[in-house]
Amino acid sequence: MARILIIEDETNLRGSLKLLFEMDGYEADTAKDGVEGIAAFKNQNYDLVLTDVKMPNMGGLEVLRQVKKQAPLMPVILITAFASIDDVIIAMKEGAYNYIKKPYENQEVLLQAKKAIEEKQLHSQIAYLRDEIDRNYPFKSIIGHSKAIENVFELIRRVAPSQSTVLITGESGTGKELITRAIHDHSNRRNKPMVKVNCIAIPDNLLESELFGHVKGAFTDASYTKPGKFELADGGTIFLDEIGDMSLPLQGKILRVLQEREYEPVGGTTTKKVDVRIIAATNRPLKKLVQNGTFREDLYFRLNVVPIHIPPLRERKSDIPELIQYFIQKYSQISGKQISAISPEAYIILQQYDYPGNVRELENLIERAVVLCMDNELRLNDFQFNISKSASSPVEKKNYSDLSYRDAKRIVLESFEQQFFISALKATGGNVAQAAKRIDMDRNNFKDKLQQYNIQPQNYSSEDSNHDD
Repeated sequence: MARILIIEDETNLRGSLKLLFEMDGYEADTAKDGVEGIAAFKNQNYDLVLTDVKMPNMGGLEVLRQVKKQAPLMPVILITAFASIDDVIIAMKEGAYNYIKKPYENQEVLLQAKKAIEEKQLHSQIAYLRDEIDRNYPFKSIIGHSKAIENVFELIRRVAPSQSTVLITGESGTGKELITRAIHDHSNRRNKPMVKVNCIAIPDNLLESELFGHVKGAFTDASYTKPGKFELADGGTIFLDEIGDMSLPLQGKILRVLQEREYEPVGGTTTKKVDVRIIAATNRPLKKLVQNGTFREDLYFRLNVVPIHIPPLRERKSDIPELIQYFIQKYSQISGKQISAISPEAYIILQQYDYPGNVRELENLIERAVVLCMDNELRLNDFQFNISKSASSPVEKKNYSDLSYRDAKRIVLESFEQQFFISALKATGGNVAQAAKRIDMDRNNFKDKLQQYNIQPQNYSSEDSNHDD
């Protein structure tokens, strides 16, 4: 049963409203002024606050502010006999659900209360479901369970609830925007905007206006006043991508925002305050840029409060199978295809490739292969690898167009086996028995494979390892 708090200084009206709601099935508490009402609000859970505007000690607008400070989603309906346009505007800006003018019809009050309570319950359900999803799938947009990516997850968990500035580094295609989104979504700014600015995609002479806005007549094409990204992100998060490519003069203006939380629009003379969290990202070595004089040292230290480095995909290859399955499912659904499998040859190549373009390159490979695929299985000829960029294994150096399918398959499988057995030996310090057990293989067969590929276990041994038993 919903509970309503009625704050009204007129005794008769207070009593009649209480009776009205109780007859309609609600529980209702009353208070004679704002001070008494806020005290009651702190000690009880309510679904709606109904308050008069003109009251002694504390008026309705102050009640509204106090309630919203404690419970931002709580609906507050204001009632007054002295309504004016200015009052309505102020009340709505402060977060009032609605405004009812005296004298009113009882059914109007009940209808507004019913709608407000239903909306609050809906918001509560959405918030609950969101929390449940976050608990079970905390970083659902970031795929992987490798140690490297788990370390990134742990940093996100720790930094998200804070207000600290974050600097995300990593190669292109590693998912810096996804990390930013995860931080924002797990912060107390999650219900406010997250605004992205790609500092390298906007010409330098336009970037300042994009960030800080401009007033009418600030330059030739400024035919109207335009808000900037910082103003649009107020209360939320702004993501400055590729900040390493920002000019020195603009860096100084970003530094001012970080230090003073203020800026001026282009062509303007009025200083604007802003409450925004800055998350910056770059694939460039900012320390070297500082040494070269192309990036401000003071800005670097202001940005680098909490650094998060995203490892390239070649350093977390154990995440590749999960990424493959995710992208196959994603683009199969988008394209309306029923692709449910991938051939062993193609799978091995995808596992061994170094991905200079990181996760973005893998995603593009899968998307293209799904589009080209003629049945329900992705095969090697559906993929178009840029082999020349990745030369970490014999497989990637081969020109497969000069080979038969059988020969290409043999080379791929042999290269995979060789790397696979070496990985098993590395994981067990060169212990053959443990390595064979680890991969669920007969020890004698394992030894035969080592001999076939001329793999010496002692090359991967630790000091206390036994090479056999």
